[in-house]
Amino acid sequence: MKLRPYQEKALNDLDLWFERNPKGNPIINMCVGAGKSVIIAEICKRCIADHPTTRIIMAVASRILMQQNVERLRAVWPEAPIGICSGSLGKDMHSQVIFGTIQTLSKYTEQLGRVDILIVDECHSINPKNEGEYRRFIEYLKVCGSRGICTIGLTGTPFRGDGTWLTVSENALFTSVAASVSMDDLLESKHLSPLVLQSDTPEITGDLSQVKLVNQQDGSKDYKVGDLGRAMSDETVIRSTISDLIVRGADRKKWLVFCVTVDHAEKVKAALSQHVAAEIITGDTPATERMAILAGYRSGRIRALVNVNVLTTGFDVPEIDLIALLRPTKSYVLYVQIAGRGMRIAEGKTDCLWLDYTSTTREKGAVNKIQGHKGFKKTTGEVPFKTCGECSSQNPVGAKECTSCGAPFPEEEKVLAVTPEPDDAEIIASFKPPVPTWHRVKKVTYASHVSIKDKTRPPCLRVRYHIDTGDYFNDKTIDAYWFVQSVGRSARDAANEWRFCWDDKYGECLPPNSVSKALELSIGLKIPSKIATIPNRKNPKYLEVCNYEF
Repeated sequence: MKLRPYQEKALNDLDLWFERNPKGNPIINMCVGAGKSVIIAEICKRCIADHPTTRIIMAVASRILMQQNVERLRAVWPEAPIGICSGSLGKDMHSQVIFGTIQTLSKYTEQLGRVDILIVDECHSINPKNEGEYRRFIEYLKVCGSRGICTIGLTGTPFRGDGTWLTVSENALFTSVAASVSMDDLLESKHLSPLVLQSDTPEITGDLSQVKLVNQQDGSKDYKVGDLGRAMSDETVIRSTISDLIVRGADRKKWLVFCVTVDHAEKVKAALSQHVAAEIITGDTPATERMAILAGYRSGRIRALVNVNVLTTGFDVPEIDLIALLRPTKSYVLYVQIAGRGMRIAEGKTDCLWLDYTSTTREKGAVNKIQGHKGFKKTTGEVPFKTCGECSSQNPVGAKECTSCGAPFPEEEKVLAVTPEPDDAEIIASFKPPVPTWHRVKKVTYASHVSIKDKTRPPCLRVRYHIDTGDYFNDKTIDAYWFVQSVGRSARDAANEWRFCWDDKYGECLPPNSVSKALELSIGLKIPSKIATIPNRKNPKYLEVCNYEF
């Protein structure tokens, strides 16, 4: 199986990261459609090729996702020494490579023996504190002899539900992101299908004023499922939503509908079934029945598939061309995962219609621009209150009667929220790659460069391209800066530039990690005849080199 260029680059970035962080735990950030299962297979194959005694465990929360990863490993490496540790599928604790579900693996920790590498698919589900099933499993592996274990996490959402990066917390398991493949990368290379949003889609929700926010496993907050399910199961809400969905989805072939609870999903399915062939999948759906429903969905016999939080990961039907969001969420992770179900490419598919009948898209923004953040400090603010009409005293907003005079507050009328006017929300931010400009190169010079603005930043290698303008007295230069002494993405980018420009006639050469070494070895770099530039992403008045011609 031939790797795509961005997959090979991600693996090279991981190698470089380990050169600089030999004892760290990296994250590989790969969006939907990037091929995480292929990367997992290649990591296993290459690690054992380099170190034949390496023992590897790949853990994931879903049996379906685990099976997909096993199939991909066998496709990439048919003779792989692999075993399965997942419920009724097998309980192999002795193979060199074990793929399993965390629920089963954690029951047999003592019997697994020494483990050198733990790979966790969908690693955003790991608790940021030193608790939860994954964290207990890792700590117990260390007690049982795997003291030097390295954990490699893969996810398309390297942040918690509130958007905070997985690497940010006092007890964070992961060190940093070692490699990234973004939605924009795959949209540009046509490996993803864009989502399209109809701006006049009405926002139809029940009364959410009494729906509480509760803590999630990853430390973030989201709507309390029971409260939200009751609000969204209102008959008027469902009738209005389905009436609109039927019209907008008329020319779409495969609909995927996200609901809150089983009761909510049953009511939505009943309403849909009056117009199209619809079925429902929940966490309680038996495996054989689920397989039959999915087979009917893939074949086209079932047009609308309604689900309750079970088809967000590990579900791969590229032909999906309509997603209907009938459940509001505060979680950035869930939002991105749901959107990703419609972004895989398929023959004859040009895009996927995104119908959000909630406020989620408006609140979260374009899904391809969500990158996470470092966290935030809580700020103090005024406590919400309401005023009693009898004695004018202030009361908590949730009070049923006045705490001063006892007068009852009138029951608030539950109003169906409908926003008929389009807002500025977009599900995929418009993406137009800049057009590169080519320049003829006369010569290239190299020098050490120190930032004037930031004295704490390590020096870098300045690569100065002298451009042939055709005018002897009008010399033009374009500078590129290779951060060979830095860490993280800057260092990875510098290493990739070095590899690309290195002349093989000088033999193999590892990218240097100091400016002095880079200057010493710069004689081995090829001189391009042309370079292509685009405006710098952060400061468009400067140019950055994006391609070479040798």
